[in-house]
Amino acid sequence: MCYIEGVKREDEPAKAPGEECEMDLLEFSFENAKLANTVIFSLPAGHCCPFAVKCKSMADRKTGRITDGPKCEFRCYGASCECRSPRMRARVWRNLDLLKAAGLQSRNELAELIDASLPVKPGLVRIHSTGGDFMTTQYFDAWCDVARKRGGEIIHTQWGPVVAGNVFYAYTKNIPMMLRGDIPPNMLLTASLGGKHDKLVEKHRLKTVHVVYTEDEAKEKGLDLDHDDKHAWAIPGSFALLIHGTQPAGSKASKALQALRRAGVNSGYSRRRKQKEKVPA
Repeated sequence: MCYIEGVKREDEPAKAPGEECEMDLLEFSFENAKLANTVIFSLPAGHCCPFAVKCKSMADRKTGRITDGPKCEFRCYGASCECRSPRMRARVWRNLDLLKAAGLQSRNELAELIDASLPVKPGLVRIHSTGGDFMTTQYFDAWCDVARKRGGEIIHTQWGPVVAGNVFYAYTKNIPMMLRGDIPPNMLLTASLGGKHDKLVEKHRLKTVHVVYTEDEAKEKGLDLDHDDKHAWAIPGSFALLIHGTQPAGSKASKALQALRRAGVNSGYSRRRKQKEKVPA
C-alpha cells in the first residue's frame, strides 16, 4: 500500500522488486514552505468548501483554470496552487474520490480510511492545508475519531511548545461543528472568517483568523500576524494572516498585494525567508 513518499508504515509489507504501490489510500505529504515538521492533508479548494464566501475560488480538475465565486473578495491560496501544479490537482482530487468511495455519510468507513492512510509518526497533522473543509458531519466525526485514537497534546516548556503524540488542527468555516462539546482536546480548530456562519463566530467569540491587506490593519484590529501556523496550534487568541498568493486582476486584494511587494513586505512563506530568520543579526 502506498502512503506518502519517503515514509514507511510499521505495518507496511515489503514489496517485491518492480511491485507497484496500490493506490487505494489517501495521500498525505510532509510540510511545505510554511509548515515544518507537519503532516498535511488537502482536498480540492473551493469544490470542498461549502461554507466559503469571500475566498471562494476553485481550479478546474483537468485544466487548472480558476473560477472565482460570485462574492469572492480574495482568492483562495489553494486554488492558485492547484492552478500551477497538475501533480497537486491529481493528489487532492484523488483524495476526494477516495473519500466519496468510502461514503461521505459513513463515519466508521471514513475514520478507518483516514487512520489507515495517516503515517505512523508523532507530531502535527494539518487538516485541509491548502483546500477543503469539513463537508459533512460524518466526515468531521471521522477526523475526531482518528484524533481520539491517536491521542496527543501540546506540552508548553521553557523552550517552547512541544507536540506529544499527534495533534490535529484546521481552519474551518463550518462553525456549527466548532460549537459542539465532544471535540477531542488534540483536535484544535480556528474559525476562518469570510463564510456563511460569520455571525456565529461573533456571537460565541470564537478563536478566529482574519485575512488582512496590510500590517497596519492587523495592528488596528489588535491582532498578531502569523507566519508559521503556530498561532493555530500553540498560541491562544485570534490572529491575522497577510493577503498572499495570486489575486484577481484589478481587485482590492490584488492592489493590496502589489503594495506589499513594493514596500518589500513578503506576505508569503518562502523557505529562503525562514532560513534568513534563523541567522543571528
